[in-house]
Amino acid sequence: MRVVICKFLIAFSIFSSQVFSFEVKVLLQKILNSDLEKGSTVIHSNHGFVVSGHSALCIGTQLPDKTLEFIYQGNSLLCNNKSFNSKLCHISPALSATHKQELQTYVSDWVDAHKKSLMIRCEVLHSFFDHFIEKKSLINDTSYTLLVEYVFQVIDDFLKDMMERVEDDNVVSFETLQQYARSFIQKDIKDHFLEQLAGKHLSRKDRKLLQKSQQYRYEFFTTHVHHMIQMFLQDFCLILPRNILSAWLKESVGCLRLNGNSYLGSFAILQDRDHSLLINCLDIDDYLLSVIRHEGWPGWPLEVNKVLAVACRTYLIWQVLQAQKKKRPYHIENGIRHQTYKGHHKYMRLKQAIDETKDLCISYDGKPILAMFDACCGGIVPAKIDNQDYKKYPYLVRDNTCSYCKGCKIATWKAEFLHDDMVECLQKEISTLTAIDGMKVVKTDDAGLVKKVMIEAKGIDIPISGKKMYSLFPEVKSFSFDIETLPKKKTSLKGRKKKKHKVEVEDKTIDDVKKFIIHGKGYGHHVGLCQWGAMKLVKDHHWNYQRILQFYYPGTQLIKLTYQR
Repeated sequence: MRVVICKFLIAFSIFSSQVFSFEVKVLLQKILNSDLEKGSTVIHSNHGFVVSGHSALCIGTQLPDKTLEFIYQGNSLLCNNKSFNSKLCHISPALSATHKQELQTYVSDWVDAHKKSLMIRCEVLHSFFDHFIEKKSLINDTSYTLLVEYVFQVIDDFLKDMMERVEDDNVVSFETLQQYARSFIQKDIKDHFLEQLAGKHLSRKDRKLLQKSQQYRYEFFTTHVHHMIQMFLQDFCLILPRNILSAWLKESVGCLRLNGNSYLGSFAILQDRDHSLLINCLDIDDYLLSVIRHEGWPGWPLEVNKVLAVACRTYLIWQVLQAQKKKRPYHIENGIRHQTYKGHHKYMRLKQAIDETKDLCISYDGKPILAMFDACCGGIVPAKIDNQDYKKYPYLVRDNTCSYCKGCKIATWKAEFLHDDMVECLQKEISTLTAIDGMKVVKTDDAGLVKKVMIEAKGIDIPISGKKMYSLFPEVKSFSFDIETLPKKKTSLKGRKKKKHKVEVEDKTIDDVKKFIIHGKGYGHHVGLCQWGAMKLVKDHHWNYQRILQFYYPGTQLIKLTYQR
């Protein structure tokens, strides 16, 4: 499987230039506001928070509180019992006092180290200084163009030096930093210049010297301008995205905690009609590092994790494109519906799989594919599955059998249910059901996946789909299963552990207990990449990740993503 770069760039130009943006937006929670009236959502941070209206920079209100509690009350979202006026805000972890001091010291040291060269370069502003003193009442915004250009040049030099300290050049581009800096100061240079000048409270003697002595004037204003630049750079560093600062300082500068998990980046809280959305915004590689930990097994060989890294990245990109088409405020959901994501973790050695497959994506006809995957396909041939969507996703129509996962521990499974437990769970779908005489699979497709199950209840046959059985019972691990109904018999319940969907029973022996046993194979939806199959192909057959992806997604190619960070 070769990597195509040029083909991808041409084919992908039909999509928005913002498809692969600086950050990924992951939906962590979608909460009904009525539920927020009953219970709150609490976010933690060691050093407080910055609540901002800016989507990238941490520009806003500093909150020293170590917790933020969100509740819904009186048709309004409250944050720590204060009204939440904006429909959208961004929350970032505040920096520690140590990190603030480190950033400020770095800036001041940088300015001192470049003092001589800056004094020489500042000669281009002498005409501006002269004009300012001679015709102060006539000076206008256009007159400040020279000053603005000079300030930007000095800032660019600082940013280039900053980039050299960031070992991973994929964290952020110079152009992005440059854009951040310009948007942060564009309208403020004139005001900073005048406000800081007014704050000096110059004496009459100083004013006369400024008018009469050219040398004094140039030294005074040069020092003033460089002090202004230093103040700006110190403020600018404090509001940078936390992943940039972490890469720059070479250590974590803070995270947000929710429900026991730690999250890099920032949170966005969006009020959407009758819901409140909590979205984690973070770098794509930080997101993927978490996903391959929780969608796979950290102890697996590097090559298997590289397979998963490419598949997860491709699935994410496909969802990003869908989000754009549907104008969805987030890119991807956390959970089994999309991908399992639980924030930052300690298994940093998985980062090698991300790095060695940097920006690689699976494509079909030059476009990212819907890279579905499951834990174990159970030997099911996807081409035989009754699925009309295969016309849209031909790369999922694999007609080769994956026999590599058959020996793994989850290749087959069994779930046992007492009669009352089965009835209780099925009542979520069939409210009138009170007793079951028997259950059996009555229809499967050519692949062997269950299409219909028949429930026999008091002489009435009640059909239910295989998909519904899969969704109702967490114990049902796939769509390939059979159901066995055991007749009533005397059954000892002593020592039986309570499981999900099981009623609690005292230790005793009772008569006339009916039991249902569901036997199945595979773990998941049987489509796309089989993770345990990939594991065996690496371990026993020594396949590389490119060949494995080609096997499970026939007709595809690897492409290299390009996007602005």
